[in-house]
Amino acid sequence: MSEDKAQYTTIDARIAEIMSRWIASTPGEWITTADDPQSLYAGEIVAVCDQDDPEIAGLHHVLKVDDLDERPADLIFAANAHQDIPFLVSVIAESNALIRSLRSQIDQHVDEARKDGNALWKTHAKLERIQRKLTNEIAERDSSIRRMERQLSERNARIAELEAKVTA
Repeated sequence: MSEDKAQYTTIDARIAEIMSRWIASTPGEWITTADDPQSLYAGEIVAVCDQDDPEIAGLHHVLKVDDLDERPADLIFAANAHQDIPFLVSVIAESNALIRSLRSQIDQHVDEARKDGNALWKTHAKLERIQRKLTNEIAERDSSIRRMERQLSERNARIAELEAKVTA
């Protein structure tokens, strides 16, 4: 398994653990009024559950902190995290799916480029063979032409000899 695939498998496993904990938590939208110390639920996170399901409808006390310790932001963060985590997990899942798709497309393009590269190398090798063959044929023809030129020169010399004898 490549390092990238192992990394995504690890991320996927971690996301599955996070989502399991979220699913096991109290359902509904979690809220707090921790930023209003005078509120009845100022030190609590409560889950507002689906009003259409009578078995879970209503407010469920999720977490109560007796002493806010001047840190209402912690309760606000925890209450919002219940909604934020599924959203962030879905963004991560979409991003991972996009990354996987892009990696697959890149791999496909690389494979095609390799195939095209192999085709180019084969064409290049074929052209080199043709060039060698043409070079050899040209060399043979040049050799034949030089041989014919020598023969022609020898014949011209012989003709000249015979003409000299005939005229003498």
